[in-house]
Amino acid sequence: MRYYADQWRCRLLLGVALVLFNIYAQAQSFTASADAQKVIEKSAFTVTYTLDKAKGSGFQPPDFSPFEIVGGPSQSTSMSIINGAVSETSSYEYSLYGEKRGTYQIPPASIYVDGRIMKSNALTIEVEKGKAVNPISEV
Repeated sequence: MRYYADQWRCRLLLGVALVLFNIYAQAQSFTASADAQKVIEKSAFTVTYTLDKAKGSGFQPPDFSPFEIVGGPSQSTSMSIINGAVSETSSYEYSLYGEKRGTYQIPPASIYVDGRIMKSNALTIEVEKGKAVNPISEV
């Protein structure tokens, strides 16, 4: 009878461990965002890559062409402890310059997390004609 009780406890412990691992793995995210999906030509805009609830390394930005990088990468990291649970967030930020009108896609960035590669979402940016709000002065 004791054998079955030990076997039941072992299965329960394994099940709880798998559920916790699954929750931990699902909670991690790596996302891309832009401060605007539509920008005026010859204006600067910001793209941010955020790694949430994970510690990553080897960040690889995408090819930003036809946009020009005018600032960055700027990196920031924050850590919080709530009820004993530690959470870490890292961000990588780029300022980009849209020269030509059109709709462009910025491919995903990638980062290593726990021995695997995570990819962000892609971004679609539309560069429109108009007067620049954040003009970049030509030197």
